Order: sequence, then structure tokens, then C-alpha cells
Amino acid sequence: MQRCVPYVADTYTPRWTNMNQFPATTAAALAAGIPMVYGDDDLTTDNIICQGNVTFASDRLLAGTATIGCAPYGTISVLLTPAP
Repeated sequence: MQRCVPYVADTYTPRWTNMNQFPATTAAALAAGIPMVYGDDDLTTDNIICQGNVTFASDRLLAGTATIGCAPYGTISVLLTPAP
């Protein structure tokens, strides 16, 4: 499932909070990894800034959080919450 964030005009220090909620999934699916792409949307040519497969090892699953680095561009923080 792919989700995109809303457009942000400040391309030098953009910040999004509470941007996406994804449907419940299993710990096995998170441990197998989910694809992640961080890119920008330009008028002429779009650029992929960083991409990869994010895996959630047992320590990340137990902590309920993960921070993914896209050096030198920034980080993406993920909060995992139990399904009701």
C-alpha cells in the first residue's frame, strides 16, 4: 500500500506530523520489511531522495517505534500501535 504526504511548500526544512495511518498488519509482515521511498515533486523532474526496504526487528516491534535515516537529508519516525 502506498501513501503520499500532503504537499509542503518549504522544501528546505519540510516537516509532517500525524500524516498517515496504515491498516493493521502482522509482526511477521513488518519483520519481512516494507518498501519506503522519500522523494520530491519538482515542476520538471521528480527526484528520489532515498529509498529502501525497512525491516522491523523484534527490538523495534517491542519498542513500538522506529527511526529510518535518509542521510544526509533527514529521518522518518514511525510509531507502531496495537490494533484495537
